[in-house]
Amino acid sequence: MNTTNLFVELIIVGVGFLACLAGLAIIFLGFEWIPWSALDSPISLLLIVGLAYVIGIVADRSADSIFSRLDKNLRKKEFQSNKEYHEARTFVYVKANDKISSLFEYGRSRIRILRSWILILSILGLILPIIILKTLDAQSNSIKGFAFALFLFLQLLSSLMFYAWRSLSMNDYERLKETFFVLRKNEE
Repeated sequence: MNTTNLFVELIIVGVGFLACLAGLAIIFLGFEWIPWSALDSPISLLLIVGLAYVIGIVADRSADSIFSRLDKNLRKKEFQSNKEYHEARTFVYVKANDKISSLFEYGRSRIRILRSWILILSILGLILPIIILKTLDAQSNSIKGFAFALFLFLQLLSSLMFYAWRSLSMNDYERLKETFFVLRKNEE
């Protein structure tokens, strides 16, 4: 995977978690602390992108830790041990041509982004309705209904992303095993 792709991936994840942090700050501090006039400068944008990148690194590692047990259980359907998986992965990355390696890296990137955004949408699904209820007329049934519908929508979207993450992960392990056997057979 080239550096630019990894940078963009971490920015995508970081922006989502930055939105979660901003939402938490809004819940506890309101909107008054936000320097609206400073946000449109190029320097502010550069600082936000840099912060999103760093948060993206931390968020990606956190999502990896949270999903590691589920991921290992999916992996066990194709590989008997972590050692077998890592040997197959290393073999494929060393022996496969650049197109195959790039395809695997693209798939892994999508898996990592989905894994993080499952968490982001779950968190935003809790934060955004609270912000709506705190800032708008929380006594209004239509506002309550909208906040609840937003909660349900974001949790549903998170669930659909979980399904996509699981499917992509299983397909990735199946393809890796198949590619490993084909490359190893061709080498013999």
